[in-house]
Amino acid sequence: MNQYSKRQISQEVCDIVLSEIENRFSFSDHLIVTQLFYSDRFEEYNNKFPDLIFKLVKKHFTFINDVKLKTELEVIYDREDFRHNVGAVAMLQLFINNNLCETFSESVKFLKLLCTLPMTTVESERCFSTLKRIKTFLRNTMSQERLCALAMLSMEKSLIENIVNFNELVIDHFANSKDRRIDLKYKSL
Repeated sequence: MNQYSKRQISQEVCDIVLSEIENRFSFSDHLIVTQLFYSDRFEEYNNKFPDLIFKLVKKHFTFINDVKLKTELEVIYDREDFRHNVGAVAMLQLFINNNLCETFSESVKFLKLLCTLPMTTVESERCFSTLKRIKTFLRNTMSQERLCALAMLSMEKSLIENIVNFNELVIDHFANSKDRRIDLKYKSL
């Protein structure tokens, strides 16, 4: 092979890699549509509805009833009591806690979707590496339920650290879960 053909082949390979990278990472619209639930922009959105962002919802999330969602968003932007929630999770929690799921059904459906979509691929890759640490060759016979529980504990350890007396609660639950030959609970007289 001469120098020219090697250069041409390497340019073609680089072009293919670049186009694949663009295709793989081009979908970032789910990051943009979360702006619909930025409570610090609700007053601005109340004055002028964010049509450009909403077009992305219509384009990529076709199963959402866009007319109903727009109406619900207009109500959300207009009401003062919705402006104190920060983020999609807090807004979803507000709807659930106040039994507003039926009233704002499309917003709840859309918020559930946004809360389950990973914002980046790093999070999902971290979950797979966690599974590799949990399910080793020596722990290969672990049941699916136990594997899921251990993986969830490992991935969400920051939430668990915020629970007061988590270890004691788990020990008490285990001790009370069924009758055992040995009494695992300390009884004071």
